[in-house]
Amino acid sequence: MVNAASDASELDPAIQLLDECLAVDGASPDAYRQALKSADADLFDRFKNGEPVSTLVQLRARLVDRLLLTLWSRHDLETAPGVALVAIGGYGRGDLHPYSDVDILVLLETDQPIAFESELSAF
Repeated sequence: MVNAASDASELDPAIQLLDECLAVDGASPDAYRQALKSADADLFDRFKNGEPVSTLVQLRARLVDRLLLTLWSRHDLETAPGVALVAIGGYGRGDLHPYSDVDILVLLETDQPIAFESELSAF
């Protein structure tokens, strides 16, 4: 995942918008989609107002990080043994353009049946 370290982007309005949705425990997948759409609309408005594209694609990667890491945690996968969530492609490089695929890899240590399969499927 992109480095989600605390920095100035934490105060960004698009991230705050997404955080409002993520604060609702048990939000529906539609609510997450809508929150990401709203954040994307904010980024598009900023693009139209001349904000540098390089800033916006990096910020979009951070938004997706925030969403995926929250969902990963809510499904109790952050402590699951032998499993990792890996960002790949443009997203993995920290440059996520609008309408780009979000490429992730769920890496498992073993090919044996896993105890947390239902949580992983729900994620």
